[in-house]
Amino acid sequence: MSIPSISSLRNSLTFKLFVIAFLVGGLLILTIPLLFIIEEREFRREDVTREISSKWGLDQTLIGPILTVPYTVTITTGSNHQRKTVRETRYLHLLPETLEVNGSVTPETRHRGIYEAVVYKSILRLTGSFSAPDWEVAKVAEDEIQKDKAWLTIGIPDARGIREPTTITLGGRELEPTPGLPTQDVITSGIKAKVDLSDANESREFSIELRLDGSSSLAFSPIGKTTTVSVDSPWPAPSFDGAFLPL
Repeated sequence: MSIPSISSLRNSLTFKLFVIAFLVGGLLILTIPLLFIIEEREFRREDVTREISSKWGLDQTLIGPILTVPYTVTITTGSNHQRKTVRETRYLHLLPETLEVNGSVTPETRHRGIYEAVVYKSILRLTGSFSAPDWEVAKVAEDEIQKDKAWLTIGIPDARGIREPTTITLGGRELEPTPGLPTQDVITSGIKAKVDLSDANESREFSIELRLDGSSSLAFSPIGKTTTVSVDSPWPAPSFDGAFLPL
Protein backbone atom coordinates (compact mmCIF):
# COMPACT_ATOMS: atom_id res chain seq x y z
CA MET A 1 0.00 0.00 0.00
CA SER A 2 1.44 3.34 -1.06
CA ILE A 3 1.60 6.37 1.20
CA PRO A 4 0.14 9.60 -0.31
CA SER A 5 2.78 12.14 -1.16
CA ILE A 6 2.87 15.64 0.31
CA SER A 7 2.02 17.20 -3.04
CA SER A 8 -1.05 15.01 -3.41
CA LEU A 9 -2.22 15.95 0.11
CA ARG A 10 -1.87 19.62 -0.76
CA ASN A 11 -4.03 19.14 -3.81
CA SER A 12 -6.59 17.02 -1.96
CA LEU A 13 -9.99 18.70 -1.55
CA THR A 14 -10.71 16.71 1.62
CA PHE A 15 -7.46 17.86 3.21
CA LYS A 16 -8.19 21.49 2.36
CA LEU A 17 -11.69 21.27 3.84
CA PHE A 18 -10.23 19.69 6.99
CA VAL A 19 -7.71 22.50 7.38
CA ILE A 20 -10.39 25.16 6.86
CA ALA A 21 -12.69 23.49 9.40
CA PHE A 22 -9.81 23.26 11.89
CA LEU A 23 -8.97 26.95 11.51
CA VAL A 24 -12.62 28.03 11.81
CA GLY A 25 -13.07 25.88 14.92
CA GLY A 26 -9.95 27.36 16.47
CA LEU A 27 -11.12 30.90 15.79
CA LEU A 28 -14.53 30.14 17.29
CA ILE A 29 -12.93 28.74 20.41
CA LEU A 30 -10.83 31.89 20.73
CA THR A 31 -13.95 34.10 20.49
CA ILE A 32 -15.77 32.36 23.37
CA PRO A 33 -13.97 34.40 26.08
CA LEU A 34 -14.72 37.54 24.08
CA LEU A 35 -18.43 36.70 24.06
CA PHE A 36 -18.38 36.30 27.85
CA ILE A 37 -16.65 39.66 28.20
CA ILE A 38 -19.22 41.36 25.94
CA GLU A 39 -22.11 39.81 27.89
CA GLU A 40 -20.56 40.84 31.21
CA ARG A 41 -20.08 44.40 29.95
CA GLU A 42 -23.72 44.57 28.82
CA PHE A 43 -25.00 43.42 32.21
CA ARG A 44 -22.67 45.85 33.95
CA ARG A 45 -23.87 48.71 31.74
CA GLU A 46 -27.50 47.90 32.58
CA ASP A 47 -26.65 47.80 36.29
CA VAL A 48 -24.91 51.18 36.09
CA THR A 49 -27.85 52.67 34.18
CA ARG A 50 -30.33 51.38 36.78
CA GLU A 51 -28.15 52.63 39.63
CA ILE A 52 -27.78 56.13 38.20
CA SER A 53 -31.48 56.30 37.26
CA SER A 54 -32.57 55.18 40.73
CA LYS A 55 -30.72 58.12 42.27
CA TRP A 56 -31.59 60.68 39.61
CA GLY A 57 -35.14 59.69 38.67
CA LEU A 58 -36.74 56.84 36.73
CA ASP A 59 -39.01 56.96 33.68
CA GLN A 60 -41.64 59.63 34.24
CA THR A 61 -45.27 59.66 33.10
CA LEU A 62 -47.17 62.80 34.04
CA ILE A 63 -50.86 62.28 34.83
CA GLY A 64 -53.03 65.18 35.81
CA PRO A 65 -54.05 67.45 37.25
CA ILE A 66 -57.15 65.76 38.67
CA LEU A 67 -59.62 67.15 41.20
CA THR A 68 -60.28 64.46 43.82
CA VAL A 69 -63.33 65.09 46.02
CA PRO A 70 -64.28 62.76 48.89
CA TYR A 71 -67.91 61.87 49.60
CA THR A 72 -69.62 59.45 51.96
CA VAL A 73 -72.10 56.69 51.22
CA THR A 74 -74.21 54.61 53.58
CA ILE A 75 -73.91 50.86 53.09
CA THR A 76 -76.13 48.25 54.71
CA THR A 77 -74.83 44.70 54.94
CA GLY A 78 -75.95 41.42 56.53
CA SER A 79 -79.21 39.49 56.66
CA ASN A 80 -82.63 40.71 57.80
CA HIS A 81 -81.90 39.78 61.41
CA GLN A 82 -78.32 41.00 61.53
CA ARG A 83 -78.17 44.15 59.48
CA LYS A 84 -75.16 46.43 59.82
CA THR A 85 -75.01 49.98 58.53
CA VAL A 86 -71.65 51.65 57.89
CA ARG A 87 -70.56 54.89 56.29
CA GLU A 88 -67.83 54.64 53.70
CA THR A 89 -65.68 57.35 52.13
CA ARG A 90 -65.33 57.28 48.38
CA TYR A 91 -63.81 59.71 45.90
CA LEU A 92 -65.08 61.60 42.90
CA HIS A 93 -62.42 62.34 40.29
CA LEU A 94 -62.92 65.35 38.01
CA LEU A 95 -60.79 65.61 34.86
CA PRO A 96 -59.86 68.92 33.22
CA GLU A 97 -61.88 70.31 30.34
CA THR A 98 -58.72 71.56 28.63
CA LEU A 99 -55.09 70.67 29.27
CA GLU A 100 -52.07 72.26 27.63
CA VAL A 101 -48.52 71.16 28.42
CA ASN A 102 -45.55 73.25 27.34
CA GLY A 103 -42.03 72.44 28.34
CA SER A 104 -38.40 71.79 27.56
CA VAL A 105 -36.26 68.74 28.18
CA THR A 106 -32.49 69.02 28.64
CA PRO A 107 -30.59 65.71 28.42
CA GLU A 108 -27.41 65.11 30.40
CA THR A 109 -24.88 62.28 30.40
CA ARG A 110 -23.68 60.72 33.63
CA HIS A 111 -20.52 58.56 33.68
CA ARG A 112 -19.50 55.68 35.92
CA GLY A 113 -16.14 54.27 34.89
CA ILE A 114 -16.31 53.34 31.20
CA TYR A 115 -20.11 53.36 31.25
CA GLU A 116 -22.54 56.20 30.74
CA ALA A 117 -26.25 56.80 31.25
CA VAL A 118 -28.47 59.50 29.77
CA VAL A 119 -30.77 61.40 32.12
CA TYR A 120 -32.75 64.60 31.69
CA LYS A 121 -34.05 67.71 33.38
CA SER A 122 -37.41 69.09 32.34
CA ILE A 123 -39.30 72.30 32.94
CA LEU A 124 -43.04 71.77 32.41
CA ARG A 125 -45.89 74.25 32.50
CA LEU A 126 -49.41 72.86 32.67
CA THR A 127 -52.33 75.17 32.00
CA GLY A 128 -56.02 74.59 31.40
CA SER A 129 -59.38 74.67 33.09
CA PHE A 130 -61.89 72.54 34.96
CA SER A 131 -65.54 72.94 34.05
CA ALA A 132 -68.17 73.52 36.75
CA PRO A 133 -68.45 70.26 38.74
CA ASP A 134 -71.44 68.00 38.11
CA TRP A 135 -72.07 66.72 41.62
CA GLU A 136 -74.87 64.44 40.45
CA VAL A 137 -72.24 62.06 39.07
CA ALA A 138 -71.56 60.87 42.63
CA LYS A 139 -75.25 59.73 42.91
CA VAL A 140 -75.49 60.88 46.52
CA ALA A 141 -77.03 63.87 48.23
CA GLU A 142 -74.93 66.98 47.65
CA ASP A 143 -74.46 67.51 51.39
CA GLU A 144 -72.64 64.15 51.52
CA ILE A 145 -69.92 65.56 49.26
CA GLN A 146 -67.04 67.04 51.22
CA LYS A 147 -66.29 69.94 48.90
CA ASP A 148 -64.08 71.69 51.43
CA LYS A 149 -61.78 68.65 51.65
CA ALA A 150 -60.98 68.29 47.95
CA TRP A 151 -57.52 67.76 46.53
CA LEU A 152 -55.81 68.66 43.31
CA THR A 153 -53.63 65.65 42.49
CA ILE A 154 -50.83 65.10 39.97
CA GLY A 155 -49.53 61.63 39.14
CA ILE A 156 -45.74 61.28 39.09
CA PRO A 157 -44.23 57.75 39.14
CA ASP A 158 -40.95 58.75 40.80
CA ALA A 159 -41.33 61.77 43.07
CA ARG A 160 -37.56 61.79 43.69
CA GLY A 161 -37.33 63.60 40.36
CA ILE A 162 -38.86 66.72 41.98
CA ARG A 163 -35.93 68.67 43.36
CA GLU A 164 -37.37 72.18 43.21
CA PRO A 165 -40.65 73.64 44.52
CA THR A 166 -43.74 73.13 42.37
CA THR A 167 -46.04 76.10 41.81
CA ILE A 168 -49.79 75.38 41.62
CA THR A 169 -52.50 77.98 41.01
CA LEU A 170 -56.21 77.17 40.76
CA GLY A 171 -58.90 79.78 40.27
CA GLY A 172 -56.44 82.58 41.00
CA ARG A 173 -55.37 81.05 44.33
CA GLU A 174 -51.95 79.61 44.95
CA LEU A 175 -51.99 76.15 46.49
CA GLU A 176 -49.41 74.44 48.66
CA PRO A 177 -48.24 71.09 47.18
CA THR A 178 -47.41 68.17 49.47
CA PRO A 179 -46.15 64.66 48.69
CA GLY A 180 -48.49 61.67 48.62
CA LEU A 181 -52.06 61.11 47.47
CA PRO A 182 -55.40 60.95 49.31
CA THR A 183 -56.34 57.80 47.38
CA GLN A 184 -54.83 55.49 44.78
CA ASP A 185 -58.02 54.92 42.79
CA VAL A 186 -56.64 56.54 39.62
CA ILE A 187 -52.94 57.23 40.21
CA THR A 188 -50.60 55.42 42.58
CA SER A 189 -47.97 58.06 43.38
CA GLY A 190 -47.51 61.79 43.04
CA ILE A 191 -48.24 65.06 44.78
CA LYS A 192 -51.39 66.81 46.01
CA ALA A 193 -52.63 70.23 47.05
CA LYS A 194 -55.61 71.00 49.29
CA VAL A 195 -58.41 72.97 47.63
CA ASP A 196 -61.84 74.18 48.78
CA LEU A 197 -64.59 73.62 46.20
CA SER A 198 -67.48 74.81 48.34
CA ASP A 199 -68.20 77.68 45.94
CA ALA A 200 -67.27 75.82 42.74
CA ASN A 201 -70.24 76.73 40.56
CA GLU A 202 -68.24 77.78 37.51
CA SER A 203 -65.14 76.74 35.60
CA ARG A 204 -61.73 77.27 37.14
CA GLU A 205 -58.45 77.81 35.38
CA PHE A 206 -55.24 76.24 36.66
CA SER A 207 -51.54 76.83 36.13
CA ILE A 208 -48.80 74.46 37.29
CA GLU A 209 -45.04 74.86 36.91
CA LEU A 210 -43.12 71.66 37.54
CA ARG A 211 -39.43 70.88 37.31
CA LEU A 212 -39.06 67.14 36.90
CA ASP A 213 -35.94 65.01 36.52
CA GLY A 214 -35.98 61.53 35.04
CA SER A 215 -34.26 59.09 32.72
CA SER A 216 -34.94 57.15 29.54
CA SER A 217 -38.43 58.53 28.78
CA LEU A 218 -40.94 61.26 29.53
CA ALA A 219 -44.62 60.60 28.80
CA PHE A 220 -47.90 62.47 29.24
CA SER A 221 -51.38 61.11 29.80
CA PRO A 222 -54.03 62.95 27.70
CA ILE A 223 -56.67 63.11 30.41
CA GLY A 224 -58.19 66.43 29.31
CA LYS A 225 -61.19 66.58 27.06
CA THR A 226 -58.82 68.52 24.84
CA THR A 227 -55.11 67.89 25.42
CA THR A 228 -52.18 69.63 23.71
CA VAL A 229 -48.52 68.85 24.43
CA SER A 230 -45.58 70.86 23.10
CA VAL A 231 -42.05 69.93 24.23
CA ASP A 232 -38.68 70.95 22.80
CA SER A 233 -35.29 69.36 23.39
CA PRO A 234 -31.79 69.47 21.86
CA TRP A 235 -31.59 65.64 21.87
CA PRO A 236 -30.60 64.81 18.26
CA ALA A 237 -32.29 61.42 17.86
CA PRO A 238 -35.58 61.20 19.80
CA SER A 239 -37.96 58.27 19.52
CA PHE A 240 -41.69 58.41 20.18
CA ASP A 241 -44.15 55.94 21.64
CA GLY A 242 -47.79 55.87 22.65
CA ALA A 243 -51.17 56.19 20.98
CA PHE A 244 -50.51 59.68 19.61
CA LEU A 245 -47.40 60.43 17.62
CA PRO A 246 -46.19 64.03 17.33
CA LEU A 247 -47.12 66.19 14.39
